[in-house]
Amino acid sequence: MSSNLTNWRKWAGPVRVFTILSLGIFLNLQDSLAQENPADPVTPPELVDASDDALISDREEVQLVSDSNVGEAVSRRPDLQFNNVTIDGERSNLSLDDIPADAVSEVELLRAVTPDMDADSRGGSLNLSSNPTFNLESPVIKADIWGRYAEGEDTWAQGASASYSRALGDFGFRVNTSYSSKHDTSEGFYLRWSQQEASTHSYTPDYLIQNREELWEIQYNFGASFDYRINDQLHAFARINYSETAHEGYQPRIFMRYVQGLDDSYRTIMGSVPNAQIDRDLTAYESQWDQIDFQTGMIYKSDNWKFDARLLGEYEAYVEPDWFVIQFRTDPLTLDYTLNDKNLPIVSEASLDMNDPYNFYFDELLSERWSVDDSRWVATANLRYDFEFRSFDAFIKTGIKWTRRTKDQQSDSRIYTAYDGNFTLADIPWGYNADSLLVDNVNWGVFPTLKESRAFFSHNFDQFSYDLKRSAQKGHPATYEAEEVISSGYAMLNFSRNRIRGILGFRIEQTELDYSANAVLIDKFGNYLATEHRSGNNSYTDLFPSVHLRYFLGSKVTLIGSWTGTIQRPYYANTVPYQNINYDSQAIDEGNPKLKPTLYNNFDFSLDYKWSDNSLFSVELFAKEVEDIVYWEVTDITSGQYTGFTRGTNTNGPTATEQGIRFILTQNLADFSEHLENFNLILKYSLQDSETLYPGREFETLPVTYHPESRFEATFTYQGEKFFMQLQYSYEDAELVSVYQEAWQDKYDIPNENLSISTSYNITDKIRIYCDFSGLLESYAKTYYGIPSRPSAYAWRSKKVEFGVKINL
Repeated sequence: MSSNLTNWRKWAGPVRVFTILSLGIFLNLQDSLAQENPADPVTPPELVDASDDALISDREEVQLVSDSNVGEAVSRRPDLQFNNVTIDGERSNLSLDDIPADAVSEVELLRAVTPDMDADSRGGSLNLSSNPTFNLESPVIKADIWGRYAEGEDTWAQGASASYSRALGDFGFRVNTSYSSKHDTSEGFYLRWSQQEASTHSYTPDYLIQNREELWEIQYNFGASFDYRINDQLHAFARINYSETAHEGYQPRIFMRYVQGLDDSYRTIMGSVPNAQIDRDLTAYESQWDQIDFQTGMIYKSDNWKFDARLLGEYEAYVEPDWFVIQFRTDPLTLDYTLNDKNLPIVSEASLDMNDPYNFYFDELLSERWSVDDSRWVATANLRYDFEFRSFDAFIKTGIKWTRRTKDQQSDSRIYTAYDGNFTLADIPWGYNADSLLVDNVNWGVFPTLKESRAFFSHNFDQFSYDLKRSAQKGHPATYEAEEVISSGYAMLNFSRNRIRGILGFRIEQTELDYSANAVLIDKFGNYLATEHRSGNNSYTDLFPSVHLRYFLGSKVTLIGSWTGTIQRPYYANTVPYQNINYDSQAIDEGNPKLKPTLYNNFDFSLDYKWSDNSLFSVELFAKEVEDIVYWEVTDITSGQYTGFTRGTNTNGPTATEQGIRFILTQNLADFSEHLENFNLILKYSLQDSETLYPGREFETLPVTYHPESRFEATFTYQGEKFFMQLQYSYEDAELVSVYQEAWQDKYDIPNENLSISTSYNITDKIRIYCDFSGLLESYAKTYYGIPSRPSAYAWRSKKVEFGVKINL
């Protein structure tokens, strides 16, 4: 670690954990001494249909683990289906693992979006309602100490967290803190192919990038919440959370340029390149990420009325003081290679020593500074009135919301492309010499060392040639400002009578987008002319209907149906006309100011059948009409100064249709034997189909990107008096990830298969130990062009084991 991660920062997190835990134990002991029989902490309630507002069924029942957090409770219910998590109706940066069980009073699990939710809440939502701390009957202290080991990487991570909650009459508070540090290693091989002869399906690799990253991270978080009961009907609250994350990363890289390759990879396993070149590079950076969010408001409840108003603010600051890249390259050489069992080209013979640092000459240096400021402000108010009408229990709810998001990104890039003198890798060698995680008998060898590279650059600054054009192209378009403002309102009617319940309503949202960016102007000879400031805006308004009905057909069958409109806005920073030119991989990434949101017309239907008190079978069907889907489009540049490059950008496609079915079985094995009542089985199978026509490929029907055709999950659980064990297996089909001009260039991800095991044991009523294993079947991820034998990327995935102890006082 570098000197900027000082000792006080390393120990600040543990000190906070120890201080809060010690304070909580001290105060708790005081209470215990004052009482002959101190009361136990309140066990959090089951998260069921507590509010009677949500369209849920028995399958959505969730029980919290009293000494843990919401994340662990949800992980024990893999049959639940949701893509969005909100706290008190608003999205938060908090992880479910950072929310203690006693902080939650109830939950709404919705299979479809309702009018009082943001219209981009697609795929089901989990809404947690905060439990005011003045409701606590006694103080609650929680602590968690954990460690994690990654097999293959041989790296460790460790951390601790603690929280203390207490009520003092009408006032209550909760403080929590956590600390973690970790060292991760990742490795990837990235490959691009070219088609040599279309008639014979002959392909050759253009280049192979071997990339590895060593990452160190230190993070600590602090949070506090305060609740005050003004009277029996009105209470106020405030929440604040702060986190700081420091990163330090090193990325050694080998870049093999297979120019004029002779391989016919479709039929042979070897090739020879007469004019190849090899780079040995190092990328290094340090970063600081500070994040703070707060929320304040008030809630009023009477017999028939409920009103709440909230103000939420979030701010993130990310800084990279010196993103440093230095590259060394060989002279042209003859390179022979073979394709290994992963179809990666591995060098079998070279005309010079690839590990001799004297054969690598200075090629390029980048010194870059980044800063990104993100903010989000939300103001919202909701009013609800409960009433009865002709034996119907009903309520009307309406509200307004204003959201403003901004992003300010600043980049200062300085690229140097020549050195006046003799500068080779031998002047600043680093014997990294790590063995590859992915490929047998491959060693990473020698790379530039960061400290000596920076020192050499500083001492010999006048001998490096500054490239104005490249520097402007790299840094100027990456400096921009973007703002998105969403104003919305809704109205809804919720009614129920005997066996039927329904929600009718609508939501309207207006979106305003503004940006300010830079464009680099180049003349016809390829020379830099100037940087031009540009600005633009976009505005659109959408109306989203919402109809939900639930019907209890006897005591065993529940029918649920809904029709909703939703939206997926493009990430507002992607609509800025930035341009990122990568001369190494000959690729240009661009923003798209013309990008439109994707609109969904959703039809959902489900049937829940309760076979017995221990068994529930669910069938869910969905269909979607999708307008203006967004996908990553890559095209070849065939003219101009960037001939031979590819251009990638997010763009809108035409309409698409999606439909699917999902089967879910939850079964307690007590139905088969009373001795198996502690065993549960959950089976889940999803099948979906999507079709669309992409621009330039109008005569082919293709699936929507990132939509695998099927997914299967099986979970086996044992819950005893003290011991818990969960075995979870999942399998997901290959999926289309990006679309090119020709079918053979389309990229796909291979099927994803995973096995994990979670165990825990209650030593006492207050102390529990646990051990979790993940990634037991997977060792790598793979993306390929058209067919699996033509890979575009391999990435290492480690098997991991995490163990720890949870304390609940």
